[in-house]
Amino acid sequence: MLQAVVFGLVTGISLAVGSVVGLSDRVPKALAGVLLAFASGALMFTTATELIQHPLEQAPMWSILVAVPLGALAFLGLNALSDRLSAGNQGSVTLLIGVMVDGIPENLALGSSIGPALLYSIVATNFPEALTGARDMRTRTSWSRRRVVSIWSLGGLLLTLAVLAGYFLTQFVSDEVTAVINAFAGGAVVASLFAAAVPEGHDQGGSWAAMGTAVGFVIAAVIA
Repeated sequence: MLQAVVFGLVTGISLAVGSVVGLSDRVPKALAGVLLAFASGALMFTTATELIQHPLEQAPMWSILVAVPLGALAFLGLNALSDRLSAGNQGSVTLLIGVMVDGIPENLALGSSIGPALLYSIVATNFPEALTGARDMRTRTSWSRRRVVSIWSLGGLLLTLAVLAGYFLTQFVSDEVTAVINAFAGGAVVASLFAAAVPEGHDQGGSWAAMGTAVGFVIAAVIA
């Protein structure tokens, strides 16, 4: 329980800290892109191993083959809904939805299968996402810095609660059901990576983004 609380707080704080750093304008856009690519590489490894490979060992193959595409489909649907809402209303709620669509599946999985490699990958992802997201939010709206940081801090709180929800969920369901849930989350993470994080990292970081992805991937492998 204590470990779940600590891991949840770490993931939530990383989102808040990233927003503060992003609003400081001290991180060049290219470096932010490389950091995002680095995080994408780390998340690629941990998603493949902890959210898909391990579930394959704990649940029937057919259930994982169904869960992963369904997770990706769920992400795409929620992401499309978030984009549609944000198109006409740049309110804090709709922007926060976009962050949660990426983060909640990862944090639920972290709570149900707590491990340092997955924690590292999520924190590595949260920081640059909040950094670039807060910067864009500040540029495109008339909101104060305090309001922007508050929105991202609220997102961090929700992600912390998602870790705890994932932890308590495992206390009431079997290992097989937990494995299917993790595989579902893995599908959502894969879709989020290639729909947003990977292309954005390349757009901002240029050719160095490929190197950042490789380094993030291998560090995740070492930690695991």
